[in-house]
Amino acid sequence: NIAKENYVLGRTDWAISDKDSFFARYFTDMQNATYPFSGGATGTEPEKDIGDNQFATTEEKHIFSPTMVNTARVSFSRAKVVASEVQKSAALDFFPGLPPVADGSITITGLTGLGPNGASPFPQLQLQNRYSEGDDVAWTKGSHSMRFGASVERVQSSTYWPANSGTTWAFTSLTSFLAGSALSVTGAQDNGTNYPIRDFRELDFVFYAHDDWKVSPKLTVNFGLRYEPTTNPSEAHNNLYAVTNFATATGFTNVPNVLEANPSNKNFDPRVGFAYDLFADHKTSIRGGFGIFHDVVFAGEYAISYINSPPWNIVAQTPATFPTPFTGPVVPNQTIGNGYDWKADKTPYLMEYNLNIQHEIMAGTVLTVGYVGSHGVNNFTEQEQNPVPVNIVNGAYVFSPTCGANNTIGGPTTCASGVSGRLNPVLGSFTIGENGSSS
Repeated sequence: NIAKENYVLGRTDWAISDKDSFFARYFTDMQNATYPFSGGATGTEPEKDIGDNQFATTEEKHIFSPTMVNTARVSFSRAKVVASEVQKSAALDFFPGLPPVADGSITITGLTGLGPNGASPFPQLQLQNRYSEGDDVAWTKGSHSMRFGASVERVQSSTYWPANSGTTWAFTSLTSFLAGSALSVTGAQDNGTNYPIRDFRELDFVFYAHDDWKVSPKLTVNFGLRYEPTTNPSEAHNNLYAVTNFATATGFTNVPNVLEANPSNKNFDPRVGFAYDLFADHKTSIRGGFGIFHDVVFAGEYAISYINSPPWNIVAQTPATFPTPFTGPVVPNQTIGNGYDWKADKTPYLMEYNLNIQHEIMAGTVLTVGYVGSHGVNNFTEQEQNPVPVNIVNGAYVFSPTCGANNTIGGPTTCASGVSGRLNPVLGSFTIGENGSSS
């Protein structure tokens, strides 16, 4: 890889008075990298990424008393990356004379493909702005050391992701490729209605309280609660489309939010721990703790469900006339290979716990024996939502495409164009994340 990176960092501090201080910091990180094999094993489709990340933070600290300090902060961050093809191939330009799009791809059964072959679409853009405000209070009262605060963050996540804009041609063999006899062509038509931009919007909140309580000279207990809800993400131009029922749907439906219901409303994270000086000699201690940590679903995870669905419409033609795409009737290619189910209603979380004993054997030497564990709950696992029906024949699983009008087993093994052979024959494959697994 060829990569260049430059940093710029600046900070100013101001001691306003004995009780007030202020600082402002700015940081920018600029990258330029070329990945020779990002577009495939042949090295003919290198990818160039240009990144420009910026972070600005201001903070004001006020001392109310020797036992209470308040910290207020405001920050802004922008993460941006643009990817493009380093070079184009005229032989893989299947839309000559039209505004430039990415090179197309060719897949041949049993051979290495040509073109980007599933790499990031070209050109593509990912941009995220975060506007944050927060306030924290530290307060010591008697044997209690308390901290509490809150923050709110406005998140704008934008993508330009014209997936498969150059089309993908499928051939069953080298012979069929040399003869120009394509099994199918899949891609986005250049018809002026396809729209590959998504502008996701959400608000993220954090509320927390924590107390370290020195119960006695031998025992300290800490406990706290964190609550981390978000708004159900939306799209600035109402461009969210999902399959709302895999058994009966005939296509994508316009939906108002990324998820049907907001699972983050229950993101309560309690934590508790202790430290015990067993013999009051500061040489032997027992420590333990337990905490719950929700993994808040963010744009990098849910966006993939919506950037490959309408109003970015992928169609397929079977068979196809190589090398001119979409010369005959086409059918919607209604499939998604990643993302989350619109009906997912739980936020994954992790329970962490530990217990250990420490003993000072001699000056500078400490022996620690402990147990550390974790348990993941409501994890997302990719599951096929519209599988090909399966029968058990002589103890073996046999997949049986259902091509008939009544969707019954026993029809032809190869279905007509527009019929997937799956439980819902109008839809294709939807291998997407569902709650339910644990770790």
